[in-house]
Amino acid sequence: SRQQREAVKDSWKKVVALGVEEVGVMLFQEIFTVAPEALQLFSFSGETDLYKSGKLRSHAAKVVSAVGMAVGKLDDKAGLGLTLRALGMRHAYMGLQEAHFDVVGKALISTLRAGLGSAFTKDLEKAWGKLYGLIQQTMLAEIAATKAMLDSAVDGSAAAEGSGTGSSATPTTASDNDDSDRLAMSTTSPQSRVSAFSARSQMTEAGVLASQANVEIEPTCDGTMADGRIRLSTHVWATHLGVPEKQAAQQVDDRDKDTPDDWVKRHPAMVRLTGRHPFNSEPPLRKLQEAGWVTPASLHVVRNHGAVPKLSWDAHRLQVSGVPLPCQLSMDELASGKVGPVVSIPVSFICAGNRRKEQNMTKKTIGFNWGAAAVANSVWTGVRLCDVLAYLGITKVSEQHQYVHFEGPEGELPQGATGSYGTSIAMGWALDRERDVLLAFKQNGELLTPDHGAPLRTLLPGCIGGRMIKWLTKMSVSDKPSENHYHFFDNRVLPPHVDAELATAEGWWYKPEYIINHININSAMFEPRHNAFFPLGGSCAYPTMKVSGYAYVG
Repeated sequence: SRQQREAVKDSWKKVVALGVEEVGVMLFQEIFTVAPEALQLFSFSGETDLYKSGKLRSHAAKVVSAVGMAVGKLDDKAGLGLTLRALGMRHAYMGLQEAHFDVVGKALISTLRAGLGSAFTKDLEKAWGKLYGLIQQTMLAEIAATKAMLDSAVDGSAAAEGSGTGSSATPTTASDNDDSDRLAMSTTSPQSRVSAFSARSQMTEAGVLASQANVEIEPTCDGTMADGRIRLSTHVWATHLGVPEKQAAQQVDDRDKDTPDDWVKRHPAMVRLTGRHPFNSEPPLRKLQEAGWVTPASLHVVRNHGAVPKLSWDAHRLQVSGVPLPCQLSMDELASGKVGPVVSIPVSFICAGNRRKEQNMTKKTIGFNWGAAAVANSVWTGVRLCDVLAYLGITKVSEQHQYVHFEGPEGELPQGATGSYGTSIAMGWALDRERDVLLAFKQNGELLTPDHGAPLRTLLPGCIGGRMIKWLTKMSVSDKPSENHYHFFDNRVLPPHVDAELATAEGWWYKPEYIINHININSAMFEPRHNAFFPLGGSCAYPTMKVSGYAYVG
């Protein structure tokens, strides 16, 4: 009622007068009293003086401000709904469930009671209960709707009407009902509310709590195909993604028969951009479109600087140096889960030169003419680099451990001291679990093909293809970045006045500020196709026009 709304707004003004951060701290104190395990969910869990921690106080202020946003919209029903749905979308990927909201709701009431004292009457508590119930109901519905949207969008199919309940599934994507993959959802008692936080915190503190609780924190997702689908690695919900048929070539292309790649089978439709050899190729744009959300390996963009090395799964070893526990890792060791959990992650792969032909038509670069199909999506399976580094004895950045170097086979290429293709990434990047940097050995459920780095490659989500090493042979850790020839002379963006000769003469190649690592925002049209005609009148006029394309963020 209007009276209740006014009472809520007035009481909120009085509470936040104590200070947004202070109220936030009070709220978190109540949360951790009800559910101590919840502390493990937050980055400030290790702080010595917890409630004076800048991280906690900053986060607490954001939570209080979010409540304030809802209170501020009480007289604007439409605005309140939009605000709560936006908050729901923001929290959709955090694994929040009804039990979590119950705990926060109970803590909020306790905080208000502590802040207002005797002014927090039964009627006011009832009004706040109604508001928080609306917050909880709307955000949970939006979380479920966002989940359903992702599940349906993964393979491009439309979400079922009324999918906001999160119960619908698409032909290729489904959420499992496997109890081992779900957090506790009971809300019948304070104990059950705590269990939901406990299960989530076990996921966060995987290494310690897994041994204590004897639970599998991250299920193995080894790329095994089941009914045309691969299980993806996620803590939010168990999801499977449908993958297309391989469309693998059955024989060696005639164009490869008198080249060093006369043993590699390739899709005949692939567009060769640098002649017959080396193989630098993208699919026709129509083929990329028809492949859909997941690109078959045979139609996946390929960038080769030279001949494809002949490496075998059984004989290949990854040589690791510069770490506390140097070793050689076999492919069986990496794939067994011994080094770290085997995971499967869908990743968009982009060549830095995607659409360079259009650039070259404006001003010629030193790069060849990539079209608009130097982009692809695949499900990659492997072991996270952070887990491999932990296995080798590195869990944090130090003076000696600042960069991770990767190299392909020596003598593979004509340039550079060793003839290998190599690069490096910062240790902070390598150790960041959220980056999902992989040592990958499968693509779309199948072992890597020769053109895509068999038997082992690096996979860096959000990075250009030129920073990913195929046929990975060596990995080392150093206090300096890589000095490999291709780390400097490949994938740089220099000022407009600097050509290749000037860059070499003045050392522009070695300036770190011009390196390309991350992909840039980009988009291209599938349809209408280039030079297509669209009749607007007469007997041949089309009633509608199909507009289709792709986009990716930087």
